[in-house]
Amino acid sequence: MPSKAIGVEAVADGAFFAFRELTGRDVFAATSGRMFLSDRGLRAPDERSANGTCGLYPSNGGFSAFNFAREDDVALIPALLEGDPETLRARLASDRGELVARARLMGLPAARLAEVAVPAFPWSVAGARGLSGRSLDGALVVDLSSLWAGPLASALLHAAGARILKLESSSRPDISRASTPRFFDLMNVGKESVAVDFLSADGRGALTRLLRAADIVIEASRPRALRQYGLDPDRIRRPHQTWISITGYGRSGPSENWVAFGDDAAVAGGLVDRSAEGRPRFLGDAIADPLTGLHAACAAVATHRSGGGLVDIALATTAAFARRFHDPVSGPIERLPARPSGGPAAPFGDHTEDVLAEFRCN
Repeated sequence: MPSKAIGVEAVADGAFFAFRELTGRDVFAATSGRMFLSDRGLRAPDERSANGTCGLYPSNGGFSAFNFAREDDVALIPALLEGDPETLRARLASDRGELVARARLMGLPAARLAEVAVPAFPWSVAGARGLSGRSLDGALVVDLSSLWAGPLASALLHAAGARILKLESSSRPDISRASTPRFFDLMNVGKESVAVDFLSADGRGALTRLLRAADIVIEASRPRALRQYGLDPDRIRRPHQTWISITGYGRSGPSENWVAFGDDAAVAGGLVDRSAEGRPRFLGDAIADPLTGLHAACAAVATHRSGGGLVDIALATTAAFARRFHDPVSGPIERLPARPSGGPAAPFGDHTEDVLAEFRCN
């Protein structure tokens, strides 16, 4: 029996090697994809996630994950349980999924173990195509995402020659700027920082111009949120443009607006380690995030080269894809030394004025 989760690490290696072949670049002078799986440098997880916010709980013969990652999530626990937060484990013991369903309606990240079917491929592409054969060199990438999966994808594209605009809300910056600054630098060094007010008419106008000017867009918003701003790809994506839509569970059906983070999405995809007694444990730190980021980067290059399209890639689906290659009793992934960041990321909004002036007339 192997001592490490070689299957999952091989999935990361395969995605990274595919990216290097697609771009022809020796990006980051890296030798493997598995080195991206431990970028936050947190402790090894067990029945609690590496950052401590997500737990695995026995639930009516199965297991459920609840991720109280944000202060607002913690405040919603009494409403979720309609009672004392200390009763969570007891309530789950006989729960058949009702609490997970209730949590999702409340906008809380929650999942049932292995509820997502194993797909044949981790992403799909739809939409009109333009001219094929375009290079990534100098391509304009507008990245609306935050935290891990999307920023890792755009970091890889930057290393392969693209120009990256990291676009943040002026009122809600990427939370990792303050919470994990070393990790933020690692994900965002070399990108131009643009901050606009998503709630104002002027801000949405600027945002629309930038999105329409982009060769590649990366976003990790629920479809409903973009539709509310009038920024969904069905409305503004141009035929030649590559639009990478990273969600928790995909862009269609009742699950399109479920909230998900890397730990609970991995549970939904069944990508867990198991103890000798058969109890599930988290396999790595938010493992669905870096796996999705690596695959999203491949999808971006391949779709850009083939003429553009709307790429639907989900955390839970990517985790379920990786599960095909995973030995569930192989132990947690190997924690490798943290990669050097290569310098600080640009200060918040540092390039806003110049970038908006550049694209004002486009």
